[in-house]
Amino acid sequence: PRQKQTKRTFILQERRIFAKNLKQAREDAGFTQNELSRITGLTQSFLSKVENARNNISLDKMIILADAIGKPLSQLLVPPKK
Repeated sequence: PRQKQTKRTFILQERRIFAKNLKQAREDAGFTQNELSRITGLTQSFLSKVENARNNISLDKMIILADAIGKPLSQLLVPPKK
């Protein structure tokens, strides 16, 4: 049980890192969620949930989003510098 909780906590932390980086990169690129939705074909509701770390996201969709905002996926997975 302890190991399972630790793994779950790690996954949530990684999801939060991606969420924060995605939102910042989207804003830096000058896109609203609605604009990014039109570009990627993903719903605005889904994008909101991803940016708030409330939804799982597949690797394929992560790549689509990274490409749409012009960032390498690897940059969206690195914890932001404080």
